[in-house]
Amino acid sequence: MSYNIHHGKNLLGIYTLDQIANIIKDSEADIIGLQEVDSNFARSRFQNQLKYLADKLSMNYVYGDNVNIIGAKYGNGILSKYPIVSYENFKIPSGREQRGLLSAVIDINEQKINFLNTHLGLTASERLVQVQAISKYLSTLSNKVILVGDFNAMYNSREVHEISKKLTDVGYVTNNNYISTFEVPFVSRRIDYIFISSNIEAKDYRIIRERASDHYPIVADVKIKR
Repeated sequence: MSYNIHHGKNLLGIYTLDQIANIIKDSEADIIGLQEVDSNFARSRFQNQLKYLADKLSMNYVYGDNVNIIGAKYGNGILSKYPIVSYENFKIPSGREQRGLLSAVIDINEQKINFLNTHLGLTASERLVQVQAISKYLSTLSNKVILVGDFNAMYNSREVHEISKKLTDVGYVTNNNYISTFEVPFVSRRIDYIFISSNIEAKDYRIIRERASDHYPIVADVKIKR
């Protein structure tokens, strides 16, 4: 799953973290990449949101903060039913707001995969530099790879095209290319993605149309090839 949780609030500003936990639980997703996750922010009740979700869902977790304002942190998180062997959080080239790539090695029944989670910037030029940095990092990985995130970019953008040179867009290959993941008044677009390496097979893809955030969570069923 990839899910931008909008620091646990819906479009009306109502706090929805428990609803988000239920959405994740009901989806039966095994590994989840979350974006816009707060820790110790006043706007989100000073909660460690990722730990709260991990405890509620009985999952392992790692967090990568990209913004730290006197202990109030904001960034990406990974939840996993499987053991997380190791992780790193990389700062990627950014404009006004620092962005990052959270990379975890996860042991799935004695097979290790790299699960990557990111949230790209708001301008096309910024995003292009960011995906170029991510693409270089992908070249260093030997395990199977799943990359998820809020790319803030349309399916026909240069940014998505750049990543698609190395990884497969699950939404595209399952004929869901035009289905929006982000819908607000007057704006509807697909900007959230799940990409997989060639040694992973896409089986299914779905969008969960719940309004607990300003994004819809997306879920891919995949098969790891031996």
